[in-house]
Amino acid sequence: MSTFTLPGSNPPVPVHLPANLSENQLLSFPAFKIWLSTLQRSLSTQKSTRHEFHSAPYALRKIEVQAVDFFGGDRVGSSFNLMTFHPARKRKSAGTFSGSAAKEIQEETGLSIQQDELVDMTALTAHIVEKNSQKADDTKEELQNGVYPSPGGSDEFIPLFLYQKRLKRSEIEKLQGQLTGLRIEGEKITLKLVPLKDLWKEGFRDGKTLAAWALYQGLIADELI
Repeated sequence: MSTFTLPGSNPPVPVHLPANLSENQLLSFPAFKIWLSTLQRSLSTQKSTRHEFHSAPYALRKIEVQAVDFFGGDRVGSSFNLMTFHPARKRKSAGTFSGSAAKEIQEETGLSIQQDELVDMTALTAHIVEKNSQKADDTKEELQNGVYPSPGGSDEFIPLFLYQKRLKRSEIEKLQGQLTGLRIEGEKITLKLVPLKDLWKEGFRDGKTLAAWALYQGLIADELI
């Protein structure tokens, strides 16, 4: 295990790393940079006398990375719910969430789409909430435009996209039961099409599906999409 001091930390914050992870690898990892930026912003808001924790603030004392897994290629922990919309995958550091989603849709459904045809429902909703917020700037948390599956326990977030396309009924029927996925990466996926009115029943066990369905219903009701 190696140790270094987090750059710019005051008081100094020691960072402990396992043998297979270097300082440069950690500091350049996009997910770590987002986590650190979000945490630092949250801690800084405690300086405001209006903050709930102002009288007894939290502080970052140390960071310990207990283990790290490296995956081959550029596909890291991908997942996809094949119903009507919303692929979710981790992106490469140089990519974008919408670009990754468009690529994933093509790989796993056979539908070729353009990045600008995707509607980021999480970003759209976040913009509406921000516009209507009455909270003072110095107490606002820095949160990502995505759904947090385990808020408070993990900084993982998932942007949810909507893609709508008109197809002939014969084309839709051809998609049902289609075998997709990248075989060279061990993917075996069966495409299942579900009427939108039945999505909540088909996907009630999957949090991402329910989150996407709820955002879609809310945005439709407010005539925003």
